[in-house]
Amino acid sequence: MMEWTAFSGMMPFTSMLLATAVLGERAGCQQWLGGFHVILGMFLIATERIVIE
Repeated sequence: MMEWTAFSGMMPFTSMLLATAVLGERAGCQQWLGGFHVILGMFLIATERIVIE
């Protein structure tokens, strides 16, 4: 089951994406790399299976 708290990380990435696409602002490599890490973290949280015995 997907953790809904993981989606809160998408808000900063989405705002950066919209700022570059709509407003024409520039985002550096560190910002894009950070956005990639946010998406990677969400993916890892969503696919995590914890077995408690």
